[in-house]
This record gives sequence, C-alpha cells and structure tokens, in this order.
Amino acid sequence: NNRFTFPMELDLKSVCVDIEKDEESLALYDLQSVVVHVGEYGSGHYYAYVRPDIRSDSWFRFNDHDVSKVSFHEVAKDAYGGGNRKKRKKTKKNGFWSLLFGGGGDSGWGGRT
Repeated sequence: NNRFTFPMELDLKSVCVDIEKDEESLALYDLQSVVVHVGEYGSGHYYAYVRPDIRSDSWFRFNDHDVSKVSFHEVAKDAYGGGNRKKRKKTKKNGFWSLLFGGGGDSGWGGRT
C-alpha cells in the first residue's frame, strides 16, 4: 500500500456541470468520519473517528467500548492509508477503509449554509 492523505474539505465545484455562483456551497463537503482497519487482508480490527458536528473541530475515536476525544492531527496521523506501525513487537498495517463527507450546503444535518 502507498501512503494516502485526505482533505478536510472535498470541493466538487470543478466537476459540477453548470453550477451557478449562488449554488457553489452545495458542492463543498466536510470530512465527518473515517473508518480505520488495522491488520491484514481477511483479519484485523476496525475502529472509527467521528466528528459529530461538522461545524466543530471536535473529533472522537470509537474503538469498541473505548471512546476518546482526539484532534484532527491524530486522525490524519493514524488513518493515512498504507505503511506500517509497530505495536507490542508486531508490525500492524494501518489503512483507512472509508471516508464520509457531509454537508453540501444547507443539508439539514449540520451542513454548510
């Protein structure tokens, strides 16, 4: 796997056909959650980083019953895709499994206005 970084904001204006100036906010999405897989193909463990309110900078790590507040720096450092990290004498492979972006203007669930 190659290292892969991801943006906090996904701007789709350049791929939207005939978007009007007053509709451009509908093409902007903010990163809201990241699902991470640690392990090998066919086995391992999943956990998630979630920003419940995309208008906030507060992120939380949900790892089974353990929930902790983290910074986006910690999210990006841990969920980068590709590469290895050492944990208890074993090498663990980290990789994000999915990214969820929310918003797209006044979406009714915390999106941009």
